Amino acid sequence: MKMSAKILLLIFVVANVKKSSTLWRPLCKDNFNIAWWVLPPYIFETNDTVAGILPIIMKQMVQHCCNKQVNLSYSIKVANKAEAVEQVSNGTADFVLPLIVRSGKTKFLSFPHVTVVESPGIAFYSSAPLSAGKLLLTILVEAAPVLLLITIMVMIAGTSYWLIEKRYESSIIPGILDGMWWAFVSMTTVGYGDISPTTKKGRLAAILWILFGIAACSLFVAVVSSVLTATCLSQEANIRDSEIAVISGSQEHSLAIRKSARPIPLSSVEEIVYALEEGISSGALLDSYVAGFYQSHFKKFRLNGLQEDFFSYGFVVMPSVLKYEKCFKNYLASRQNELFSIVSKNIIPLKKTKTESRAEEMSMNIFEFGDVKLHLVVPFVFGFVVIVFSLCILKERMRFQRKHVCHGKTAKYELYSKANDLRSLRENHQRDVIQCLLHMKEDTEILQDFCSKISSKTENEAWCGANENRSTMETRL
Repeated sequence: MKMSAKILLLIFVVANVKKSSTLWRPLCKDNFNIAWWVLPPYIFETNDTVAGILPIIMKQMVQHCCNKQVNLSYSIKVANKAEAVEQVSNGTADFVLPLIVRSGKTKFLSFPHVTVVESPGIAFYSSAPLSAGKLLLTILVEAAPVLLLITIMVMIAGTSYWLIEKRYESSIIPGILDGMWWAFVSMTTVGYGDISPTTKKGRLAAILWILFGIAACSLFVAVVSSVLTATCLSQEANIRDSEIAVISGSQEHSLAIRKSARPIPLSSVEEIVYALEEGISSGALLDSYVAGFYQSHFKKFRLNGLQEDFFSYGFVVMPSVLKYEKCFKNYLASRQNELFSIVSKNIIPLKKTKTESRAEEMSMNIFEFGDVKLHLVVPFVFGFVVIVFSLCILKERMRFQRKHVCHGKTAKYELYSKANDLRSLRENHQRDVIQCLLHMKEDTEILQDFCSKISSKTENEAWCGANENRSTMETRL
């Protein structure tokens, strides 16, 4: 009875140990060799140490399953996924990561695959839309024939108007250039009124020209609008039948083929960015976590949303560590909250696109000069305008000061001249007064002589008269 009880107890313990990985853990060696390739944020190298989502989880998982400190040696670094697959085939490492499988699969080639992180999808980037400068240049090139036609018609109308009006004396158009000025102002329906027809023929011609001018301006606006709309709509991103840059052998590569695109396989994210910048590809597909890590590299490009594709990142368990597979999977299944916390701390969320369509974005950003050359031109033009404006103000101030100084000198000179004139006038007046007084003196003397003569004559006549009267009286007596 005692023997059977011991056997039953042993069977019970073994059964429970197999059910719980926390009670049964295989013996571990002190060092594990890991073959890996750079794929941020899953795994990357910083400050001579390996970091990322997978190294953090691997360290905690191996320590848990081995129940001791184990050295994880990331000594086998390969360039890309293809070389990582070769490491799986060679079997030189204990673990190979990161490797991708479709969601739900547990095998990579013929080896066990342990899923660690589910991918949220694939980010689709399209090449940068035309900059504001290039877009405006495109509009001007397309509208150039209409502008040329309008210019020729303005010249013809201005010359004709001048020829019609110049025959009449009432015309106020002195030359052909003034006629062209009138034609342009009338065509745009501004009508300053500085020049206007005065003859019946001129007014009839003006009516016809104004009607043609309205039609020409409407045609120009229609051409600009159609070119702008067509250019914006042609920039809409589409995966189908487009050249799409992808990481060679990645899940994005597979998606591009399934979407009927023309994939351009590259070995790194930097090469993808270069392909977009140089126009080698019209778009790029990239894992959303990887795209978030390299988000600063894709500022020039437009994020067109996420493409749904269900796949997982994890590592391959090689035969040398195959006995740990079950413990690894049980650990990952029982620590989902911890895994979610590690993932959220080590990713950078993708920013949302402001506008829904690329055409809307381009139409809104026509005057947002994002081109590097325009960033150099705009400050230069602004500085030139400021300098010219400052020089004009300085010149005007100097002219005002010079005018003020000249006006002061002129006023002083005028006062000095007036003083001299007054002095000369006073001297002349004094001389005239003296001469007048001298003449008056001479006239007075002459008058006195004349008066004395008259008085003496009068006295004589009076004496003679008195004598005659006396004689008459005497005679009567």
